Amino acid sequence: MLYDKDKTVLLCCPGGKAGTVRIPDGVTRIEDYACSDCYDLVGVILPEGMASIGEYAFNMCFRLVDEITLPYSITDVKNNSFYGCQNLARIHVEKSNPCYSSVDGVLYNKDRKVLVCCPVWKTGTFSIPEGVVSIGDQAFFCCRKLTAIAFPESVIDVGTKAFCYCSDLISIDVAGSNQNYSSMDGVLYSRDGTVLVYCPEGKEGTFCVPDGVRCIGEEAFGNSNLSSVILPAGVESIGAQAFGNYANIAQVFFLGDSPSECGEDAFDSSGSMAIYYIEGMQGWTNPWNGYTAQAFDPDMSHGILYDANGAQDGKPPADSGLYAFGGAVTILDNEGGLVRDGYAFSGWNTAPDGTGTSYGEGAALIMTDADVTLYADWVLEDPPVASAESGAEQTAVWTIVGIVAVLVFAGGGLLYQRRKKKK
Repeated sequence: MLYDKDKTVLLCCPGGKAGTVRIPDGVTRIEDYACSDCYDLVGVILPEGMASIGEYAFNMCFRLVDEITLPYSITDVKNNSFYGCQNLARIHVEKSNPCYSSVDGVLYNKDRKVLVCCPVWKTGTFSIPEGVVSIGDQAFFCCRKLTAIAFPESVIDVGTKAFCYCSDLISIDVAGSNQNYSSMDGVLYSRDGTVLVYCPEGKEGTFCVPDGVRCIGEEAFGNSNLSSVILPAGVESIGAQAFGNYANIAQVFFLGDSPSECGEDAFDSSGSMAIYYIEGMQGWTNPWNGYTAQAFDPDMSHGILYDANGAQDGKPPADSGLYAFGGAVTILDNEGGLVRDGYAFSGWNTAPDGTGTSYGEGAALIMTDADVTLYADWVLEDPPVASAESGAEQTAVWTIVGIVAVLVFAGGGLLYQRRKKKK
C-alpha cells in the first residue's frame, strides 16, 4: 500500500487487495479515495491513533464486511467515507471516543444530536431516535434498501443530499409534534406546508403537489422515479436542481403563473423532460429560463386502455370513462381472466416490457395530458422443483436406461465379432 514519506497518511490501497487489511500503527489519516474500488476487500482494522477518514475513502468496497470499528482516536469521519459499501451494516465506535458514538450500528456525534452516517446495509424502516436535532449532509447517502424513515419531534435540520440515492425510499413520516417539519403521503414539507422539502425517490407514477405549496426546495425531486409532477397555482420558486440531478421525470405541469424564482439547473436540460403551462397564465415564454416550455389544455379529458400484452386466453378489462387532467383513476383487476402460459399475472405497467410504472388493483393513477395504455405485467413462473424422492426415481430410471444401452451396445459388438469369425 502507498503511504506518504513518514507513513502517517495512507494514500492508496491497490484495487486488487483482498481479504482483511490491517493498517499499521502510526497511520493517522486515510486520504480521500484511498481505498476506493477495492472490490475484494472484506475487512479493515484501524489502528489506535487513527484520527481521520477522508471523503469516499472506502468508496465502492462492495464486499467490506458487516461491521467496522472506529477507535477512540477518530475525530473526523466524512458522511460519504463508506459510500457504496453494500454489505456494511454497522459502524461501531469505541466508548472512549470523544467525538463520535454509535447506536444500532448508526454513526452519531458524541452527544447523539447529529446523525452522521447510516450504513448502506440498513433495510426496511428506520426510526431516527428522539433527541437527534440534525441529519447530516449525505447521512443516508445510497441507503438503497430503506423503504421508510421516521422523524422524531426533535429534528430541526436536514442536511444537503441527506437521502440521495435512496432508490427504494417511499415514505418519510414526521411526528405530529415536530415544530419544523411535517409530512403528507410520505413526502417531507416544512411545518406550515409551504415548502416541499423532499419527495422520496422510490415513489412512482404521477405526483400532485398539494395546494398551498409556494416553494419547491433544492433537489426536492432529485433522482426521482416519478413519471410526471403537477404543480398547483401559487408556486413562486423552484430551488436549484429541484427536478434535475438524474431525475427520471418526463413531464412537469404548472397550473398557475410562472414562478418568479428558478434556481440553477432546476430542471433536466438534456431534453428528456417537458415543461407544460396553461395558455393565458402570466409570465410564461418559450423558452422559459432556458428551458423549452409548451402550453397544454387542462380541460381535455382522456381515457385509459388495458392491453392483454401476449395473453393466450381471457380478456383485458374495459374502462369506458373519460377523466379530467389531474383526476385519479382507480385501476381495475384482471377481471377478464387473462392467462399466459408459463407466466403469472402481477398487475399492470405503463410499458410492455414492465420497465415503466407499475399499478396494482385499486391503485390510483393520476391522469395527465394524454390517453394511457396499461399493459398486463407478466412474471416468469419458476419451473417446478422435483422432490428428492422423484429425483431419485428419475435417477434410477436413467441409470437403468444407461445400463441397458451399454449392454445393448456391448452385445452388438460381441455379435459383430462372432460373425466376423464365422467368415
